[in-house]
Amino acid sequence: MIKRLRFRQIKLEVEQAVNEAFEQAKANQTNDDFYLFLCIAQYVESFKTSGKNPHVIDYRLDGRQDELRLSTLIEYINHYYSFDGANTVDSGFSLTLELMIYTHMWESKPLLKQLKRLVDLTESNRYNWDIQVPDMSKHGFIREEIRDKLKGQNLKLHEVISKGYHSQLRNAFAHSDYFISLEETNIVLLNYNEPSWQIPSITLDDWTERFCYTFLLSFYLHNKFQEEKSALSSGDYYVKLKDNDGNEQNGIITYNIEIDSFSGRIIPPT
Repeated sequence: MIKRLRFRQIKLEVEQAVNEAFEQAKANQTNDDFYLFLCIAQYVESFKTSGKNPHVIDYRLDGRQDELRLSTLIEYINHYYSFDGANTVDSGFSLTLELMIYTHMWESKPLLKQLKRLVDLTESNRYNWDIQVPDMSKHGFIREEIRDKLKGQNLKLHEVISKGYHSQLRNAFAHSDYFISLEETNIVLLNYNEPSWQIPSITLDDWTERFCYTFLLSFYLHNKFQEEKSALSSGDYYVKLKDNDGNEQNGIITYNIEIDSFSGRIIPPT
């Protein structure tokens, strides 16, 4: 359960943290790499074997892969977090759905790639066309490649991640190592092994806060990305593209706002 006022506080905290990270990324980018971020420049291995340039822009597969997760999240939030009363109401059904949504978000490779690329830009690193998110042990990637790098820059987004993400919760749901006690208002974690960072259980109120930090991060990350893209005008933007062999070349990406689409070309050397 969470009260309306507390939810509004978390909502504002997450929105401001996401906005701050985007502003730092734009300020610290090199070679206008933020445009590559917005057009989702991506290395596609299968293109190389077919003779095409594997460095593509406007890569839509990640968006399609994450589309259902996002639409399910929005539908759930609109229904259970509309605050017809002063607070939300917990049930076995709602909590089970929340655990599923929570787990799927922190397992989402498209979302983690987007976060990592955002972090790279805040650090003035060049845009990485080929982010490798591990299939297993994503907690190390989230902690070391995203959260800790944000913390090193004193960006508030690291606090949002710390307040939302806990690998034990993700693992407990993924492996059915938990049970929900509505009578004692907690979730018992059966994968508790007593290292210092693990917890034997979590109250339903504490769980709801972690869930709110998580889904609001996903929501505002998506919204801010769309907002930045919609702020572009139709036309050409000069960037550094890559040829078939991965060599950096001067290039142009062209945005068509009417169909929300990017195209691009390498500028032939003179």
